[in-house]
Amino acid sequence: MDFIIKSTAYGEVGIDTKASPGNGKFYVKLYDGSYDAVGFDSFEEAWAELEFVACGIVDVEYEK
Repeated sequence: MDFIIKSTAYGEVGIDTKASPGNGKFYVKLYDGSYDAVGFDSFEEAWAELEFVACGIVDVEYEK
């Protein structure tokens, strides 16, 4: 079961509750089905990946 932390119009970042021990528990998913990845160590790392893949933004910082 996945737990969504933050979603946008184009994708989401969340926690993969079935992640294997030793791998990062955060995931990135684009809603158009073109990208789905797990294994990120932090929310910030996963968020940066989402912004890069979806929007091409390279130097992104998550703002609460």
